[in-house]
Amino acid sequence: MNINLIGGGIAGLMLAYKAASAGHQVTLYEANHIASGASGKALGVLVPVTGLNRPIDILQRQGIAAWPALAQQLAAETNTPLASFWRDWGNGNQQLNITTIFDILAQAIRAKGGTIVENHPITNLAEIRQNTDHTILTAGYGTKALTGTPVTISAGIAARFTGHIENLIAQDNLFLCPDFTENEVLAGSVNWSLKEPHTGPIPEDKRDELLRRVYAIAPHLQLKEIWLGNRPAQTPRTPLITSPEPTLHIVTALSKIGMGLAPALELPF
Repeated sequence: MNINLIGGGIAGLMLAYKAASAGHQVTLYEANHIASGASGKALGVLVPVTGLNRPIDILQRQGIAAWPALAQQLAAETNTPLASFWRDWGNGNQQLNITTIFDILAQAIRAKGGTIVENHPITNLAEIRQNTDHTILTAGYGTKALTGTPVTISAGIAARFTGHIENLIAQDNLFLCPDFTENEVLAGSVNWSLKEPHTGPIPEDKRDELLRRVYAIAPHLQLKEIWLGNRPAQTPRTPLITSPEPTLHIVTALSKIGMGLAPALELPF
């Protein structure tokens, strides 16, 4: 079958990879470049957010549990050293190299015959639904403009520091871990809800909160850069994919747990 996808974040790449692996003809359209939206602002830390047993929590744990085998498969298919983009911190906690994992997925998709078209914004679904068997919309906040689906924003702050720590530290609404670049440490995130994406400077109180918590744990670190991520979210968050038409499928905006959830996404046909 011919499958078109819209959106080059983790959800779009994961489903494009699964579709191409299943033998489908895949074309993915991205308005800017791969991982230019919320996915590219993530830390890549894979830690279950809660110990609850809501459907979304169960799916996140399933997705995280699937990453080790998936990472090994991607390493083999792209001849990429596994340790360069995936690591295991024990107790099910893992980390992805956010600067490379999207390129590795894109490479694997292309190796299976898939096509990725960057810098190609889609403003009308009709333009890519012709001559295709299924269309999958994985556009995050862009889903709102294309379908009217209600999408809100969970804003968060992340930062990179110079310095060294030995292990991943996971606390309530705070992650601190070594980056894949030597002598660099990643930290995030402070969360708050918005109706629309935040386009201004980082709120000073949110910035100060993150830095205060990081320095309480590791006062020797030195701030290198800090950024804000607009994470699209939908309520309810399950099912992960809805199909308002038999050949149109909409992926829920996955918010801050998208990197962990992504392997739990299944092709809806």
